[in-house]
Amino acid sequence: MTKSVVIEDLETADLAERIDATRITYPDEDGRPAIEGTTFSLEFDDPVDPESFCEEISTPEDPWRMFGIKLKLADERTDETGDVVASEYWSVAGVLIHVEDGTHADTSKIDLEITSEWVRVYVKEGCCEHRAAEFVRTVDQEFGVTATFADETGDCR
Repeated sequence: MTKSVVIEDLETADLAERIDATRITYPDEDGRPAIEGTTFSLEFDDPVDPESFCEEISTPEDPWRMFGIKLKLADERTDETGDVVASEYWSVAGVLIHVEDGTHADTSKIDLEITSEWVRVYVKEGCCEHRAAEFVRTVDQEFGVTATFADETGDCR
């Protein structure tokens, strides 16, 4: 079960708390590596061009403050009548840049998968959930999105 929320309806601290609950971690369980956590999704109010989205957000300039390596994973696919059945599929391996008093203070790793309809967000171990919340809020302000988070069972999209 998932829970969709409108970003602008959340206080930044509440958004950061939800993001923190999804964090991808790599605990050592009895000498064996494991992966815990989940992703969350941002669904666009209106379809976007995935390549343009990746280009726009992957800049150290305000408001994004992110260095990102972009990679196209799949081309758009159409059916025999020419209707689009799957949009382009992109990924961004990103580093969010923390700026305090106009100076670089820290960085946080975050990965994204992007289609024309949604963004899947992977908040990595060590990522500042408050900086990730700022980034998500900026995506909402610039593109309009609804966030979908896993419920307490960990099920998501």
